[in-house]
Amino acid sequence: MGFGNLLVLSQVCGFVLLLLLSLFVLPPMFSYNQAFEGKCLLFASGHYDSNNTTGLSFYVDNWGASGYCNFTIFIGVCQIILSFVQIVRLSIHLANDTDSSFIGVFLTTLSTLMFAFLVMICCLIVTIGFMSWCNSVTSDNFVRSCEMVGYANIWKHAHIDASKFSIQFGITLFGLWFSLFVWFVEMAFSSAKLFQYHQQEDIMRSLMRERQRLLGQYQEPELMCHDSAS
Repeated sequence: MGFGNLLVLSQVCGFVLLLLLSLFVLPPMFSYNQAFEGKCLLFASGHYDSNNTTGLSFYVDNWGASGYCNFTIFIGVCQIILSFVQIVRLSIHLANDTDSSFIGVFLTTLSTLMFAFLVMICCLIVTIGFMSWCNSVTSDNFVRSCEMVGYANIWKHAHIDASKFSIQFGITLFGLWFSLFVWFVEMAFSSAKLFQYHQQEDIMRSLMRERQRLLGQYQEPELMCHDSAS
């Protein structure tokens, strides 16, 4: 197997892994979205209320923008679509022992770079947003960790099931950060393929020049020197 085919095979394996990692993003976020009725905990804040009658209670004062959670779902959906398309396209080339054109490799490299940037933004939003929520929950030292606020005896939004939000966001963060790493690896594979095309182009030009020399058709480029007046 040549270096080109090895690169294509590595790309296919990477996109299969990205397809699987999407399952660590979409199902937890769909489950969370359903449990919280579309409300987003990222960058949310609240307060504790403690009295002798009801005990310790927690209320969310400001929910995060729903766009933060929806953007995460959007990234998961796009990752599934892009990964599937690339798996099919590259597998066809691999099965037929053919190669992508230069423009195809260039567009793959560009799209990989752009989507890796979007995934990185999503990773930062979810990570910083969840940390902001946890800091809001634990700042008064009523609970030791933010997942404890989801307990039924503390969480006072009865219509919202908050018992699993910590697990849901933990799985989502794992899927996002691992996906970002794989996207950077895919970008490296695409860049290597692009560099390979560039080298092949230089080799073809050298072979053409040597052929012209052998046939006596090659003309040395004229160097024009312009003396500047002092």
